[in-house]
Amino acid sequence: MAVSLGLLPGIDESVASKEHVSRTISSLLDTIRVLTSELSQSSLPKKVFETGKFHRQAKRLRVLLELPVVIPGAERARLSQRLVELCTNSDTSIAREDIELQSNALELVSELLPDTRYFDCEPQFSWKELWNLLFRTHICASNLPSLVDPDAPTGTGIGQKLTTCAPKLVSRHRTALLRVVSSCRRYFDSNAAQEVIERCMDTVRNTRVVSSFPALELLALFLSAQGPRSSSHDVPLTEYDGMEECPAFTTELVDEMFELWNQALYNRHWNYYWLAVIRCAYLRNHRAAVHIRAKYATFLVTKVLESFELPVNGGTVPAPFVPSAWQVNPNASWQSTHVFRLSAKLIVRLIADEDPLHTESVGTTASVSKMFAAIGTFLHPSNSGRWSDKLGIFMSEFISAIVKRETVSKIKYSSGSASHSFDGSALVSVLIPHIKNALLSTRSPMLCQSAAQCVSTLAATGTACENCCVSAHAHFVPLTMRNHDTVR
Repeated sequence: MAVSLGLLPGIDESVASKEHVSRTISSLLDTIRVLTSELSQSSLPKKVFETGKFHRQAKRLRVLLELPVVIPGAERARLSQRLVELCTNSDTSIAREDIELQSNALELVSELLPDTRYFDCEPQFSWKELWNLLFRTHICASNLPSLVDPDAPTGTGIGQKLTTCAPKLVSRHRTALLRVVSSCRRYFDSNAAQEVIERCMDTVRNTRVVSSFPALELLALFLSAQGPRSSSHDVPLTEYDGMEECPAFTTELVDEMFELWNQALYNRHWNYYWLAVIRCAYLRNHRAAVHIRAKYATFLVTKVLESFELPVNGGTVPAPFVPSAWQVNPNASWQSTHVFRLSAKLIVRLIADEDPLHTESVGTTASVSKMFAAIGTFLHPSNSGRWSDKLGIFMSEFISAIVKRETVSKIKYSSGSASHSFDGSALVSVLIPHIKNALLSTRSPMLCQSAAQCVSTLAATGTACENCCVSAHAHFVPLTMRNHDTVR
């Protein structure tokens, strides 16, 4: 449904709305220019005035961001770059002193960037600038001397002031900065992945010391699964997404990563960050993807099963604790949910990318079937515990990943860009008995809700995933009718 700009006060349709957007962006860019170049020798009243004007203009822009079609992609890209420069430019007084302004600017960048991919332009960001800002503000450089950029500007700047700020403001700044890194990393240059790997891997290799954990976290944070788009036919592309192939992920490096992953005892954070790094390697390099499917598919499924922390062999799986002082993001409460979303996407991708004419796909599918057979007991309606919510979230994300992958696969196969089409009905058939049991759970509302979400996702697929939809209707429509007759 189209949203009328006339609903906003002072904004008309068409020409008037475009002029209002242009004035808002221009005034904000002018204020950023003043803040970054003309305030070093200015008086305090002028600094306060310009800072207050920035906050007012940022608030006005947020109103426009509720209508994402209004702001063109080129304007989003230019404004995002200027906002990042405002925060990373250590030579300006505002970057050294005003923490609230930095937080506001970073939050604005994370709101501007997600929609730039729908336009014909992409901003460019330097990973080193964001890396240095993170070390200058929230990471103790003395704990990780090998990760500090030798070319970084000296001095503590805003980091020294953060030590005296309220914890909520520090947490807000850290959260905003980490979100900006996550949004900007897909717009790093093509050499960024190689440079980040070279910066972090030496520290990650030393798994006997605790510094290997923040090094791995930084590696996962700055690596992107979505690389820059290629504008030249001379650049090798990945098979699926038309991105530049990343040569940094060699098969030797992949082997080393899996070996390092397996060296440490079970730790949910360690598993999550390695899973994120391996997913980047899988999506950014075709040879690495083939190597992972052929050699490590069963290993990945085992790690996913481990992440559920099921009470097996008379006890629970141990989860070593990593001190918050050694975590880049100690307040990441979303990771427990995000790890299952990441796991589901990667496992479905492993199966979907296999060529059905080759026997190598049997191993992955068989491992997944065994995994669901192993967790079947824990999905029984009379069996519940702290694992129930995790299993429910994983099932919901797994069904969603199957539906999305089958839809994309059919589109690519019909256009001739894929050699085969993925049929997820076999995987859905494996999950249906578990979904039925989860629907009957009375002790875990979250598990029951996740099972209902699975049914809703399958029922909504329609002709996009016809086989999955037919399979879901065959099992759940009679169950629904029987419950309806019982109520009557």
